[in-house]
Amino acid sequence: MNHLGTVLLLISPLLLAPAFAADDPLSALPERWQRHMSALPPIDRSNLDTATTRRLDELRHQIGKILADGETRTLIEPMSELCAVYQAIGTRRSAETCYQNLRRLDPDEFRWAYQYAWMALRSGRDDDALNLLDEAAKLRSDYPPLTLRRGEALYGLNRLVEAETAFRSALHEPGLRARSQYFLGQIALLAHDYEQARDHFQDALSLAPEAAAIHYPLAQALRALGDNEAARAQLALKGTGLPNATDQFAESVATAASGAKAHFHAGMKALEANDPEQAVSEFETGLTLDPENRAARISYARMLFLSGHESESRVQLQHILASGHPVPLAAFLLGVLHDAKGDDALATDLYRRALQIDPDMAGAHHFLGQLLYRSGDYRAASPHLKYAADADQNNFPAQLLSWVARYRVGEAPDTLIAELSAIHESAPGNPMLGYALVRLLSVHGKPERALALARALVDKAAFAPLQAALGAALAANAQPQEAARALTIAHDAAAKSGQTRWAAHLDQERKRALQGLLPEFAWPADDPLFEGQKADPVRPFRDYPAGAAY
Repeated sequence: MNHLGTVLLLISPLLLAPAFAADDPLSALPERWQRHMSALPPIDRSNLDTATTRRLDELRHQIGKILADGETRTLIEPMSELCAVYQAIGTRRSAETCYQNLRRLDPDEFRWAYQYAWMALRSGRDDDALNLLDEAAKLRSDYPPLTLRRGEALYGLNRLVEAETAFRSALHEPGLRARSQYFLGQIALLAHDYEQARDHFQDALSLAPEAAAIHYPLAQALRALGDNEAARAQLALKGTGLPNATDQFAESVATAASGAKAHFHAGMKALEANDPEQAVSEFETGLTLDPENRAARISYARMLFLSGHESESRVQLQHILASGHPVPLAAFLLGVLHDAKGDDALATDLYRRALQIDPDMAGAHHFLGQLLYRSGDYRAASPHLKYAADADQNNFPAQLLSWVARYRVGEAPDTLIAELSAIHESAPGNPMLGYALVRLLSVHGKPERALALARALVDKAAFAPLQAALGAALAANAQPQEAARALTIAHDAAAKSGQTRWAAHLDQERKRALQGLLPEFAWPADDPLFEGQKADPVRPFRDYPAGAAY
């Protein structure tokens, strides 16, 4: 062999090793860090794609600089991303060491304990996973997926009674229902309770139709019940893929591993700096790296809408819903877009879809209630409006319209008077509540109370709607001339502001007052206050809370 060949043989192993291994602080920790964490030697990267290799190099280099001269708090996030990359590419030992380091550096943070437990669960180490989940619960017991994951670990350990209890508890969380129903079906199948198994699997399939792994056990249950034709139909659809669970901390592992997190973070920073186009660009790049990140895709859709790209926003929301994942916020926001365009049927379906997944979603209750109210279906509208009002004491429009809806389907006025009176006493500063109460008192036999309240309201603020209320109260107290004067003020203001229907109605009330008659309706449909609000997507797209931006 010539000298060049000998040199190449000597050098080539070095060429295959990571270029930074010689002075990599993660491999040989500086002395001041040795008490706080364990070294993380480089891994064999020969089978990794270029993007993953580059991401590993970037993270190890970033962490190395911090180890050389940084502080613990600046080490946490890049270390967590490194853990995620190791977990994603299946290097279990490095990932375990990485999570152990995080737990030593940041012992009070729930995420590291939970993600370490999740990794154990994913690798089939159910006993380890259960112990780690119990440790995570000591840091934060109210994270809903914790119960689901405990159930999965217990199921893997064949502790089925405990597992069933956990899954039944997880059923209360919308994003966990489909997966919980699947495992409850498996437990029922093992217990030969085929009817229960069938019901659980069918519920799971209705929530997660893309989860093809449900079809085979459902077929088993159907066959055991003697429904062979239905069983054959399910067998023809069998495949892989369990129902997914909405699990922010598990999903963030995939996001960090892909390198997408940096782009999503930059996008949020751009949004804070009032640069929506840059925010859209960063999220677009992030989603090419992490296309299954539904939270990020919803944020992207919201940014697109708010920067004037409504059709593109609609496409993103439709993409999420087409995936079959239970994402109530996507259904709700798409419903608002259709609602604003006047597509009531599709908007109603989308609001109901959101509420099927999350029955406590106040925004969907509010907009569905408003839509049903505007369409004249007051009986159906009332409970949705009431739920929205109860969920947010500042949501006066929903509260008011829930009363009006009940009034229009024939609920006793005295019941409504009692409710409005109690709330008005606790919130006397709301003039529109006072206005609604005055009109109700005037038309339904409480003239003295109506007039006293109307005068008090007008003394504080003599604007036009309160003059209309005063006119109704004066008419109820047999003071026709004074009533006509107040109603004239209200009429002229309505006409001047272009509220022609309301102005015409006030003109009729003025004529009735001069004839000694009460207003025909306490809460007339022509009154702008009682019309119901047309959907405006801007506020929900801008302000409606999301569990996580990405």
